Amino acid sequence: MTSKPKGEITVPVWSDDDEVKALVDDGGRIPVSIEAITPPVNVQSFGWDLTAWRKSALLWGYTDRYLEAILETDASTGYNQLQTSAVPAGYIYVIQTMAARNVNNNPTNVFLMVSDGTTAVPVNVVLAPGANTWVFWAGAAVLKEGDKVRANFNGCVLNDNLELRVWGYKMAIAE
Repeated sequence: MTSKPKGEITVPVWSDDDEVKALVDDGGRIPVSIEAITPPVNVQSFGWDLTAWRKSALLWGYTDRYLEAILETDASTGYNQLQTSAVPAGYIYVIQTMAARNVNNNPTNVFLMVSDGTTAVPVNVVLAPGANTWVFWAGAAVLKEGDKVRANFNGCVLNDNLELRVWGYKMAIAE
């Protein structure tokens, strides 16, 4: 009978002066219980790349929810743009929903977009959605440092009230 791999095992490790060491108990055994050992403060995630243990560049996980609401109460005639604040260093945001509307008038069109500051990619475009009608997008857009969500409105009337709302979650990443 030949043994075949059935999956992978994750071994807890820690680093000391850039040397990666397996996290073991006093008898040299890998603990199987959370109570078996108190890890040092500098426990990190490492992976074996077939040549050496290397620190994992990204630890995915939920850090906090993300909600941002941008309101413009005195829009210009014609084209207007609302955008969120930029994703800060050390974070990734996962955007799950976006919604925008012109409260007062029916715009010519509304673009919901993700942008890296240079290039903007539309995720939803609605022509003449109607006054006070939400334009929605739902999905998963992953934003890195410096990225933003934008809503472009065309065909606004002077002093229109515009809104952009964004919902998702934040993930702190390993630096």
